[in-house]
Amino acid sequence: MKEILIRDPKLVPSPKNMVENLSQKKSLNCDFRKKELERITLENYQILQRLRTKKSNYSNQKWEVDHKRKLLMKQRISNFKGKNIEASASVKRLPQGHRKYKIFINNKMFPRSRNLNSLPRIEEGKYKFQSHDTRFGNHSRENMSSHQSQQTLQTQYVSPIDFQAKLSPMKITGANINVENKRKIIYRKIHKYQIKTYLIEIGKTKTKYFIVAIELSKRQKIQAKEIHAKQAKKLIKNCGGIDHFANNIDFKFGKIVIKNMDKLLIQTLQPLPFDNFSDKRRVVIKSYEEGKVHYNCQ
Repeated sequence: MKEILIRDPKLVPSPKNMVENLSQKKSLNCDFRKKELERITLENYQILQRLRTKKSNYSNQKWEVDHKRKLLMKQRISNFKGKNIEASASVKRLPQGHRKYKIFINNKMFPRSRNLNSLPRIEEGKYKFQSHDTRFGNHSRENMSSHQSQQTLQTQYVSPIDFQAKLSPMKITGANINVENKRKIIYRKIHKYQIKTYLIEIGKTKTKYFIVAIELSKRQKIQAKEIHAKQAKKLIKNCGGIDHFANNIDFKFGKIVIKNMDKLLIQTLQPLPFDNFSDKRRVVIKSYEEGKVHYNCQ
């Protein structure tokens, strides 16, 4: 026979109680979710408000400047070796005028080029030396020393070759006269006049010569003088060259003057005396007494 188990009615839930419990659980979850949703939306709204009011740290202009600077740095590193720290420090100690002139000359003498066929930078010490002409260098030193009286062919020393870079004209602004930009530069060097130091530049056109003096100091005052081409050529010729002409440049009351300019313009060139010629092996001497021409061979 089957046994019928009878449970306690208190322990067995009724259908009404089950429905009530389910409705209570759903209502609790719904309220909790609503509160969470409200909290999240409020936080998102506050974040959006902050983003609208706060300025962005990102700037297109700043990025472009940084990008160009980085490209230049990469290009310099790829083209040239690392800078010498001591040399760069020595340049920084110079006055502003000296520094600008040094940078300008270096850029003009050694232009930056990425061409593979371009020549490397030449150091000053490599070409300023006393080269030796070995055309007659086959004789030994002992043979030459023992027969010095009979020796006719001796070693010759060639004077050093001075390196002259092609100078390009600087754009002059703030001078007392208008200086033409399309001029050919024939001289540019630094000169000291008492306490002050000047960069002297001499340029020419077809009809005019321009003397420009730039004071190498913080103020960098610029003085300029204009001379007619005929007068300038005569002055340079009578002075004995462009270097001597530049040495005659002086300053009076802050203006460029040329020492003894009137005398140099009047002065006429005299022929060189006979003793100045080194080749005296064949010199024609006219004898007015005999009316003949003799050849003096030494």
